[in-house]
Amino acid sequence: MHNMIARLGRTFLALLLLSAVAVGVLPARAAEQSPMILAVVDVQRVLREAKASNQARDEIEARRTGYERDLEAQKTQLQTAQEQLQKQRAVLSPEAMEQRRQELEQRLNDLRRQTEERRSMLQDATNNVMNQLRQEMGGAIAEVMKSKGVELSLPRSAVLVFDNRLDITNDVLETLNKRLPKVDVPLN
Repeated sequence: MHNMIARLGRTFLALLLLSAVAVGVLPARAAEQSPMILAVVDVQRVLREAKASNQARDEIEARRTGYERDLEAQKTQLQTAQEQLQKQRAVLSPEAMEQRRQELEQRLNDLRRQTEERRSMLQDATNNVMNQLRQEMGGAIAEVMKSKGVELSLPRSAVLVFDNRLDITNDVLETLNKRLPKVDVPLN
């Protein structure tokens, strides 16, 4: 009995839907709604090619190169001091030898700590720059969407195939370059 009532209810709804289509109520509703305007943005390309991104990358890389040069010089000094200590082994007392060995060990530990601190600082600067770029890119995307009447934009990585006319990456890149031509790189 319950199944029969459920079937009658579904049949009634189907007939009601068919009559609405026949009368033209549903097609009129569909005609009122315009299709959604979509766009696609290659986020990785924008982040890679933005002027501010390149400027920050160059600054960070220059600082990294300077750090590496400085650390190499310190390593060379430590190696030289270690070689000299080995040569003096015969003339130094065991206590003096142990003291100098501990001093060298401390300098080596300081160098390792300094290396890690600099690596961490460079990573923090990179993360800070990328966060600034992403935030400003969001504003650039919104600006381009508004100017083009786009209702929804999707990252390129989320779309398998699309019509190239939907790609607003170049417009976003141009807008981002105007909005953020340079970014401050927080390096101490």
